[in-house]
Amino acid sequence: MSKELCSVCGSREAVYFRRASGEKLCARCLERSIIKNLRRGLSRVKDLLKPKSILLYIIPPFRVIEGITILYLLDAIEKSFGSVFYALAPNTLTNVKLSPRNVYGILYYKYHSEGPCVEAKEIIDSIIAIITTHIRRLEPKPKLAITPLTLNDFAEYVLSRTIKGELPEDLGLIRVNGTILINPLINTLREDILVLAYHKGIFRYVRDFCVNYCEDYKVITELIAELCKEHHEVVYRLPRTLELIRSYVRKGAQHPSFLRLP
Repeated sequence: MSKELCSVCGSREAVYFRRASGEKLCARCLERSIIKNLRRGLSRVKDLLKPKSILLYIIPPFRVIEGITILYLLDAIEKSFGSVFYALAPNTLTNVKLSPRNVYGILYYKYHSEGPCVEAKEIIDSIIAIITTHIRRLEPKPKLAITPLTLNDFAEYVLSRTIKGELPEDLGLIRVNGTILINPLINTLREDILVLAYHKGIFRYVRDFCVNYCEDYKVITELIAELCKEHHEVVYRLPRTLELIRSYVRKGAQHPSFLRLP
């Protein structure tokens, strides 16, 4: 049985079929594609990526596989920023050998869990709490913090808020006590990251450190995973759609009678 070649480089064996684009990618071209998306996402805050500036990257306890994978991708492109790059990781990873070359230091925080996160909003809130609590350990204080959240996280957040009749907030840029929190891969599917993690061997040695979720939250993640598989175009349009909805809500807010419900 002949092996299919990567549709980008045409020379290496394809390991991943990306439904959204129809591409068959080898591991190297998949990595380059994610790095391209990462650079594009960070371009929104390029004014903060100055030489010697403090850059903080958060590995959440519930996104360990994605967090470590993206840590190494950031490490690969960090030289182009010239920033002082720190990583903030849960203490559950203290026995995992993390050896990125360009990270100035890895700080560990104590993770207490009284139970799994029950909804996407709590994931965002917990990241903000981690930053608020531990950012004082760095001097000067970082102006920029980066997370490994993906388009799936954004879609799960939108779905969970919509079910409750609430208008989701913008997750692209969040301000936390003077620090800008950015999710540069908000337009990249989680599946892309997990496939890369598998082929880099990351999935194998950190999967036991992942936090499990309760059944209520699993329903949301499974619904979004199915939507990504069957109707990926809908998920990819979510950030732009939500931005448009928010702009119309702002316009409506100027005319209270327009928004008054019967």
